[in-house]
Amino acid sequence: MIFRALLLLALLLAGGPALAGPLSAVTCHCFTDRGYDAARPEAADPYYLAATQNTFFAQLFNIEKKLLVRGKQKGMLMEDFWVAHYVAEETKSSAETLLKARYEHPSWNATLAAQGIDGQALEPFFANALESEASGTRLDRVIVDELLARHGVLKQKDIAPLRRAGLENQELLMVALLAKKSGQAAPAIAQEKTDSGKSWSGLFHEAGIDIARIDKEIAGLLDSPA
Repeated sequence: MIFRALLLLALLLAGGPALAGPLSAVTCHCFTDRGYDAARPEAADPYYLAATQNTFFAQLFNIEKKLLVRGKQKGMLMEDFWVAHYVAEETKSSAETLLKARYEHPSWNATLAAQGIDGQALEPFFANALESEASGTRLDRVIVDELLARHGVLKQKDIAPLRRAGLENQELLMVALLAKKSGQAAPAIAQEKTDSGKSWSGLFHEAGIDIARIDKEIAGLLDSPA
């Protein structure tokens, strides 16, 4: 607790957000490679993955993308953004307040309790996951899986196999975009990625997905059923 208090004080003095609890390294997210380069096919993958998830998140929760990027630059975890904005939307509370509170408590269970929010009164899929948070359940993954199916981004039956194959949140969104563009099933896209060893930016390039127009691509993904 002393460490958290000192860290909180240091960040407040620096003008940054209050962070305690789980922390990520503070990074600038200043990507130098933002386009596909056949000579260095994987160089732009970090940017493609981040841009795709950030854009999807911003459109889904109707927030400015720059607010998300700034939070991540200051060390906030993307997984906590998913939880905070989902809970805020369900409870008509402030996602910013929830995020700040999260870094003052050891878990989301404790955070919600401190904010007077009954996690068990939320949707069953989330309430059940919250109960097993202490056992290592990733709340962000549970939320992403639910929202991707709910908004028709991926078929419910495809999500579990993709998770078993090791895909993280960003990669699920990449697969969803590639599946929409090609007309192939999402699991087939994931298998192609594994078998070919191609980069994500390379697959986007082949599919004609322009990362500079990712806002339009994500809007189309959200507007059309899987």
